[in-house]
Amino acid sequence: MSVKIKIIAGLLMTATAAIVIACSNTYVGRYIRWNLPDVYDLTKFPSVAIRHEGESRQFVEAHDRTLTDMNVTHEGVVVPLKVLLSQSKTRAFIVLRNDTIIAENYPIGDTHETLFKSYSMTKSLLSLLIGIAIEEKKISSVNDPIGNYIKNLSPNISRLTIKECLHQTTRIRYNESYWPWSDEPRWYYTTDARALTKQVRIDEKRSSAYENVEYNVLLLGMVLENATGISISRYLEEKIWKRAGMEQNASFSIDSEKNRFEKVGDGFNCSAMDMLRLGSLLLDHGMYEGRIIIPNDWITESTSFEKSIPSNWSNTNYNYLWWVLSNGDYYANGHFGQYIYVSPSNKIVIVRLGEESAGICWWCVWPQVAKSATGEKS
Repeated sequence: MSVKIKIIAGLLMTATAAIVIACSNTYVGRYIRWNLPDVYDLTKFPSVAIRHEGESRQFVEAHDRTLTDMNVTHEGVVVPLKVLLSQSKTRAFIVLRNDTIIAENYPIGDTHETLFKSYSMTKSLLSLLIGIAIEEKKISSVNDPIGNYIKNLSPNISRLTIKECLHQTTRIRYNESYWPWSDEPRWYYTTDARALTKQVRIDEKRSSAYENVEYNVLLLGMVLENATGISISRYLEEKIWKRAGMEQNASFSIDSEKNRFEKVGDGFNCSAMDMLRLGSLLLDHGMYEGRIIIPNDWITESTSFEKSIPSNWSNTNYNYLWWVLSNGDYYANGHFGQYIYVSPSNKIVIVRLGEESAGICWWCVWPQVAKSATGEKS
């Protein structure tokens, strides 16, 4: 065989191997095939259904057509809210005042039935489930070391407390770049999330300040799974989704059909209206139809500004996987600008879902919208 033929044969074999790997359901295959995340990734991962049950919670509808025409101040410039919503490719925008929907828009064709990927809003939902597990005494305390619930961790990881993970102050080493050997894509595309705990290490050079590290949430998910003895999906279904008047089945993306661990940092998917129902449940102190769904003490503790810690974002702090403001408002926030924003003083819930955040400081905008939605001047 000539040298030229050998080279061609070698290139063909390499190309064939690359195609096979890219098409495989492995970490590398997913990384090559799917590349950068987007808001439609819920269709790519395997998932578990979260079933609703019974009559759904209904709201009065009295749409204020002028709400999106309001002006807001963003980075010192006065701009119509509808301009910000449009330039960020908003897919759903809903505002609830008390029990009345005053705005509901799906600008690019989504509907009540559309499931939206919540990205890091999933973290705030996980916090609620941990609060329920503590109320049920399946978890003793936020001060417990995670090693009480997860075996075979390295000693310094075992000593981390649930509270440190909730605050994301663990100093765990984490590379957020998107090279194939970095932590961020490994977390996102892994087919065995539990196995990633074997590579979790403390970085002694890091400070103990807040820093978003997906391994914190992975560890919390494993604590919840081991403490309750059932999957996170089933716990969510039993404790919230079947009891709080949700309208549709939701879903939870999982790492793989084989390992079936929920993507607790980014994998919860549900309709925009059910996200609104979740926000309304929080506004109602965790109560629905006379039943305690989420302990009010946990909601208060999780969203307290006084007990929060500074974040690396301006004007907002962090507490138990929630973002909190000094005015008492709090919110769940996901990649590409997914929001459930709760304003207890104004009795307002805002849900915004979109294809991108467009660099907009939405947590600077929402307090203005919340106050305007009550009829007061912002």
